[in-house]
Amino acid sequence: MRSLLRSRLATILLTASGAAFAEGESKTTLGGYAEAEYVNPVAGPFAKSHADVHRLVLFVAHGFDDKLSFHSELEVEHVLTELSKKSTTVTTIDKVSANGDSVKTKSGSVLTDVSSPGYVAVEQAFVDYRLGTTAGFRTGLLLVPVGIVNETHEPNTYHGVHRPLYANSFIPTTWRDLGIIAYGNPVEGLHLKGGVMAGLSGSKIGGASGLRSGRQKGGKSNAENLSLVARAEYTLPFAKLGLGSWFGGTSGGDTAIGDGNFDGSVLVVAGDVRAEYQGLFVRAEGGVIELPDAEKLQAVHKKNPGERMVGGYVEVAYDVLPLLLPETEQALLPFVRYEKIDTHFEVPSNVVGNPANSQTQIVAGLTWKPHSQVSFKADYTWLRNETGIGGVDLLKLGVGCSF
Repeated sequence: MRSLLRSRLATILLTASGAAFAEGESKTTLGGYAEAEYVNPVAGPFAKSHADVHRLVLFVAHGFDDKLSFHSELEVEHVLTELSKKSTTVTTIDKVSANGDSVKTKSGSVLTDVSSPGYVAVEQAFVDYRLGTTAGFRTGLLLVPVGIVNETHEPNTYHGVHRPLYANSFIPTTWRDLGIIAYGNPVEGLHLKGGVMAGLSGSKIGGASGLRSGRQKGGKSNAENLSLVARAEYTLPFAKLGLGSWFGGTSGGDTAIGDGNFDGSVLVVAGDVRAEYQGLFVRAEGGVIELPDAEKLQAVHKKNPGERMVGGYVEVAYDVLPLLLPETEQALLPFVRYEKIDTHFEVPSNVVGNPANSQTQIVAGLTWKPHSQVSFKADYTWLRNETGIGGVDLLKLGVGCSF
């Protein structure tokens, strides 16, 4: 059982079945994933190369019995996070003279983390209760069931040193918040999820990053707006088809936008497909985001939100190693991915559309897997936008594993 859990960390965390335990048995399981990278800006505005331990994530699960379990992930990004003192000057009014200009100043220091490149965060923390063998529910800090990478993002599960642009600027991976989600398998091959989660913050939605800055991440999330989430996934002999959605308000109770639950609403609809046949792997995702109240959000918060955002990608990879070593269990996969994201596909009347928010990215590279849970990666990334300026070419090397 332990080896199964270790080899299927993503399944433990994300599939509807939850962790399985023998009846009456209590068990704690440890796991995690890590990834490191070297990035060289061959062309573009970035001046320096960097080397980075991008993520280290530790996973702890505990099964109380065959029905009830707890799951958690603690993430450290970019290795270092610390608080340092930064000098500041605080101005206070002592007394006002006849001419009104007498003040007293006082110097001091405050704690700040501006000198640190990283941070520590709880990525997941939830209790899972299984109702029989095919259904159940989970509650706590949960991943939003939209897209492929948001739920399955261990570095050995995707090609390229970095996650797809789609999983950054469109589906704001890792997208998570407090909520409750039910799951079930009503018929063979069909997996359903649905529930309620805390909403996005409309005060931070906009620009090239789309919804990304609007994530609340479960840290005292404003729960004035609750959102509805759902996902359906169907497994075929050689493919998986998925469709996810999110609908909820973003007003946070601000009456200038509206105090109803769905005021400042956001609708996300995203589909995905994963296919595999005789060493050929094809993956594609695409979606649309609608903000019908974008004009109100702009009037209040001035973050330049799009009224409609669109995005998607297609990726093809082929395992060439079995052609050379038919008995090998390793994999060597050349791949190419084409992506298109536009967070200003349509804008409200009070927002000037920015062509820089329409981005095209091509990533071509190689993934070597000496083990199914370990990936060595190399790729070349070509990123451009509709302005024709500010393009970036990146050469990247990386290693990642899950355990």
